Amino acid sequence: MKRISLLLIAVLLGTFLNAQDIEKIAPDTIVNGLFTKKYGNVYVKGEFKDSKKEGNWMIVYSTGQIHILEQYKNDKKDGVRMRISKRGLLEEQEFYKNGLLDGEKILFSNSGKAKLRENYKAGELNGLKTIYYSRGQKQEESVYSNGVKNGTSKWYTDKGKLIAIYEYKNGVFEGSQKYYYNNGLLKAEKHFSNNVAQGPYKEYYDDGSLKLEGEYKDDLKVGKWIEYDKEGKVIKTTRYKKGVAK
Repeated sequence: MKRISLLLIAVLLGTFLNAQDIEKIAPDTIVNGLFTKKYGNVYVKGEFKDSKKEGNWMIVYSTGQIHILEQYKNDKKDGVRMRISKRGLLEEQEFYKNGLLDGEKILFSNSGKAKLRENYKAGELNGLKTIYYSRGQKQEESVYSNGVKNGTSKWYTDKGKLIAIYEYKNGVFEGSQKYYYNNGLLKAEKHFSNNVAQGPYKEYYDDGSLKLEGEYKDDLKVGKWIEYDKEGKVIKTTRYKKGVAK
């Protein structure tokens, strides 16, 4: 039983270090010099200066292949961090400054294509974030500021066709929301103010002709909503008061 328990601990340690970074490794008895220690099926290698991690630190498989590489300065991540699979494929690459994410972060699929690109500043999302389909086509593209969406976000089909465009301000809807048909023509447009639907709404047929128009106030339909056929003839009119049809 004791042997099984020790084996389980070794496996768990190895799994933990495979999945996590090196930050929690303590200098133990080493104040200055190289550090090498085995944890389950991996080795941790690096260097301490004045009991602080400095330079390149690595988690290495028993085969000698690097699994994780991190750069440190004064005991904090500073520089590139990479995670590499057992097959030798780059899975993740990101950059740190003074212990915080700072710069571009990329996640890779097994085919080597990027599946996520993000930009950070002082630990928070800042700038462009792009999510990709498995074959490398762009799925979503959004602009962030201080960790929240701030600006234009776009969504695409796996064929590269634009699906929708949303406008954000400080993490909430602000401005227009537009939806598109596969032929590129506008399908619908809605407007928001501080995350609440306000103002005109329009919906179109796939040939570009107007299908429906109305207005929102405080997230509720108000006034006259008119539905048209493709020739522009009115086929239905509905009046709303605080979201309730009259």
